Amino acid sequence: MTGHDQTPAAGAPEPVPLPAPPPVPSPPSTHNAGTNEDKRAAMKAMAGYAQSITFVAVTTIAFTIGLISNVHHPHWIGELQSGWVLLLVSVFFAFLTIGQYASQLARGIIKPRQGVLEVLLLFGWLSLMAGLALVTLFGFHNIGNG
Repeated sequence: MTGHDQTPAAGAPEPVPLPAPPPVPSPPSTHNAGTNEDKRAAMKAMAGYAQSITFVAVTTIAFTIGLISNVHHPHWIGELQSGWVLLLVSVFFAFLTIGQYASQLARGIIKPRQGVLEVLLLFGWLSLMAGLALVTLFGFHNIGNG
């Protein structure tokens, strides 16, 4: 090369291009990265949570049905009815979670994270919390009415 221009001088060898740098590896995924035993334990825990949702929801419904006769002029009855509906929805999602758990085990699919099992359990918990909140609000609105 001569001077400041970038043209090679006569008879000079062509420059060899440098190789491209290797790609930067992405970090390994932490979802479903445990051993099969860990994954089974996680799925079993999710099924246990679903059973807890069912127990809490059904117990709350039975308890409030037993106590509603003590409230002579209930106010905000829509809160109680909406709460019961949400509690029943949570039981429905809990049953779906347990069914999905059994289905995945039967098919040999061990994937507790980023799947249907996790989503069903989330909806079950959310509807349980909303149902309990509405039943509790009904109770607060009717304290002293019995």
